[in-house]
Amino acid sequence: GYAYNSSNIRRIFNKINKIKVKLTNIKDDFIKRLVNYLTARIKPKKINIEDLDISNMIENDDTSHKLHRLISESNFYNFRMHLINKCLEYGIKIRLVDTFYPSTKLCSDCGSIKDIKLEDRIYECDECGMTMDRDENSAINIYNCKSKYYIEIA
Repeated sequence: GYAYNSSNIRRIFNKINKIKVKLTNIKDDFIKRLVNYLTARIKPKKINIEDLDISNMIENDDTSHKLHRLISESNFYNFRMHLINKCLEYGIKIRLVDTFYPSTKLCSDCGSIKDIKLEDRIYECDECGMTMDRDENSAINIYNCKSKYYIEIA
């Protein structure tokens, strides 16, 4: 059998914990800088964000896209709370768009709805022929969202 030296194991765990703290600090700093840029520098009149159900995304059994770990490590909640606080501070309207609003499925040009898979990176409308990056299409839809689909916080 192997004889484990507990002081070596303790030393390795201490190194791992220090690296985890550094990584957390890097993520927090990035979020603060990004939110500061979005609010203090750009100074928009409103910001719309999708009210994502992160816990549901993490618990989803479909592991084909391997995003569970990345989603859980991304600090979306921290970003959202910091953004809301800064918007309140600077008088910027912040709107939480409903989780079930079909931002990805909706054509930002003609308004028709089409099912789209996660691996489909380009949105191609069957009605009007508009072709666009799926994330850009979603961003336009979230920005133009009607009031019945969002909650205004500030």
